[in-house]
Amino acid sequence: NVPVRRQRLLHNSTVLSGESHEPPGMPYHDTVLTDLGVVPDTVLQLAVVPPAWLWANTEGQVVDCYRRVPQLEALLEWVADSQSDDTETEEEGHGVIRIIGADFPLTAAGVLQFLQGCSDACHRAHQPVIPGVDPDGDAEVDWSRAPWRDISSLIQLGDEGLTAFRLPWETDMLAPEAAAVLACCSPSAEPEAKELQLQRCRFYTCGDLRDDAMDYFYHRHGT
Repeated sequence: NVPVRRQRLLHNSTVLSGESHEPPGMPYHDTVLTDLGVVPDTVLQLAVVPPAWLWANTEGQVVDCYRRVPQLEALLEWVADSQSDDTETEEEGHGVIRIIGADFPLTAAGVLQFLQGCSDACHRAHQPVIPGVDPDGDAEVDWSRAPWRDISSLIQLGDEGLTAFRLPWETDMLAPEAAAVLACCSPSAEPEAKELQLQRCRFYTCGDLRDDAMDYFYHRHGT
């Protein structure tokens, strides 16, 4: 029950990789191994690489499936109450993930690629980060639930930490609490601990949209 994309063949601790160039009809598995120099009676080991990411709780602990986060729910509800009726926050997704089988993306472009399901940091395709998606599965995903393919670029908000976090609708009183929620700080944490955790965070906002956007934004706004 392991997706093919996470299966690897090892020979003496060396990962075999390649593709067949033989005509159609040839046994694919035999042809590939021959192309890679594997001779009969060679002992190979089937290895399983970890998924690129898994769902987690606000403490970074892996959980068995997607779970909504009460603190993030409350933040979205606050946005809905504070803004116009067209915010549609009841349809917005949120969640916390832990990156397992990939390097953590350090640029806005890398973050967007990772969310889309393919990135240089991972060196292989993986499931896109969409609420409810099984990161270890192969099922079709509903792209109308996520904006990642509609977005042409992300923009990092200033520097790391609280100074980067400035929402257009925020008040000075609420800004630290909103930032702390997005940084998965414990509600009971001391201000110094929250600031320390915020200093390890980067915040991003949507930059340009693609002209051919047909997923999330198209279904909601026809654009």
